[in-house]
Amino acid sequence: MRLIELDISWNHLLSNSIDSIMSELDANRTLRYLNISWNQIVGKNMATNKNIVTKFSNFIIGNHNLLHLDLCSINLQGDSLKKVGKMISMSPSIIGFHLCGNPITEKNMKYLRK
Repeated sequence: MRLIELDISWNHLLSNSIDSIMSELDANRTLRYLNISWNQIVGKNMATNKNIVTKFSNFIIGNHNLLHLDLCSINLQGDSLKKVGKMISMSPSIIGFHLCGNPITEKNMKYLRK
């Protein structure tokens, strides 16, 4: 797969759809720009949420070409937010990301600033 840019924002995608998309993107190492904002990434099923966050985190670390990530208003919070934030900080390539519109507590904000 030679996909370089993927913008699936504002598509009313639910967590099960994002889970499928992340499974397909797992082998992609050429993607530079990913926008999944304004979709319901995190839902009520905690097992699915954990699976999505794990796949997403692995994708962030594994794709050394990923430059920009837009995660605005996907309901990312708590430990999921921390895990994704940690992976972003460990990424060798990301130069920009957006997290606006997610319920970020003051404690999580301090964690992300580190």
